[in-house]
Amino acid sequence: MYLVILVPSAPRDIEVVQVNASAVKISWERPAHANGDIIGYY
Repeated sequence: MYLVILVPSAPRDIEVVQVNASAVKISWERPAHANGDIIGYY
């Protein structure tokens, strides 16, 4: 048995907001095609 993991589509509605002179907040919506649940972060 093999596990095939496909690449998701790009995140949507990316927003960058300046918090102060040295920090920003980045937020986004899930991709239209996530191709499954999150199994880890790299």
